[in-house]
Amino acid sequence: MIDRPPLEQELQDLSTAFGAARHLLIQDQPVDLTGLDEQVKTLCDHVRDASPEERKKIEPGFIALQSLLKDLDTELRLSHERTQRAVQKRDTQSPASSREQDS
Repeated sequence: MIDRPPLEQELQDLSTAFGAARHLLIQDQPVDLTGLDEQVKTLCDHVRDASPEERKKIEPGFIALQSLLKDLDTELRLSHERTQRAVQKRDTQSPASSREQDS
């Protein structure tokens, strides 16, 4: 049997990662989400394999994690919109430079 961290620790680690990523996005800082998808998959696999008692015990943390993920998704979308607006603004403010690139 392979040792794994307790589900509570996995939930806490992901919650911390989601919160940190959201904070960076709010600050308009770059965020590297590499590997988070695998961590989420691993957690879901461990939850699936957990006993009903264990699942019941972590349910509040899992629900909180879902909420954090929704918040992160919202902030990613807002960050994307801000970036798009900045690019459009840059492109409209320097039409001469964009014409030179087209040549």
